[in-house]
Formats: sequence, structure tokens, C-alpha cells
Amino acid sequence: DRSVSRGLGDVYKRQVADNLTSAASQLNEIGAALAGLIQKTETAITNTRVSFTNTDNALAQWWGSSEE
Repeated sequence: DRSVSRGLGDVYKRQVADNLTSAASQLNEIGAALAGLIQKTETAITNTRVSFTNTDNALAQWWGSSEE
């Protein structure tokens, strides 16, 4: 019977569509999590650079004052 086959085709199409929607949602969640991790990493890198700059400045001041 052709109507049964057509009905199963609709079920399969709906399953594929549902799976694609679910996968897209999961990818969006992963993307958001990665964006958060990237932001935290960039902040940590910036803080580390500031810390090194402050250390370099302190060492330069100390070195300059020890030569006097």
C-alpha cells in the first residue's frame, strides 16, 4: 500500500529534522561554552601580561636603584 510507505517516509523525515534540530541546539551550547572558555583564556593571558609587565618594571626600578 502506497499510503503506508508515504507515512513511513514522513516519519523518517520528521526524525531526521528532529535530529538535526537537536544537533544544532547542542552545537549552539558547545559554541557558547567555547566562547566562554576563550573569553576566560584571553582574560588570563591579559592578566599574565600585566603581571609580567609589573614585574619587569619593578625589576627595572630595583636594578636602577641598586646602581646608584
